[in-house]
Amino acid sequence: MTTNDYQKFIQKSPTQRLTRQILALFPNSKVTQPMSQYALGNSTAINEKSYQQISSMKDMQRFLNTPNTLTNTQRLARIRKILKNHGYTGNKLNDQYEIGIVIRNFNLKHPYDTNDLLQGLVIAKK
Repeated sequence: MTTNDYQKFIQKSPTQRLTRQILALFPNSKVTQPMSQYALGNSTAINEKSYQQISSMKDMQRFLNTPNTLTNTQRLARIRKILKNHGYTGNKLNDQYEIGIVIRNFNLKHPYDTNDLLQGLVIAKK
């Protein structure tokens, strides 16, 4: 899947409502498919040296990949809180970032999960 294909999927899929809400917090940023693969733990998806900063926020990954029964509204509130704890507030949200995001439309992990990351959010600055 190309970045354009992935962006179209996020824009059009009813399963990506929470993803769109998260991305709306970063109005001047763009999501890319390679960075989204990186968010899932694929360290070879990007050249890390070409970025000034990559924020993968372990507490964010832990939250996204812990079974829960929260609504999307509650999940968004928790994500905002984690972002705030990492300094992503006010003007910093308006900076230009490359975002990697994979949010699936489920609240509980599949019972046969192999402990691979199934969801992720990474914020990078070139």
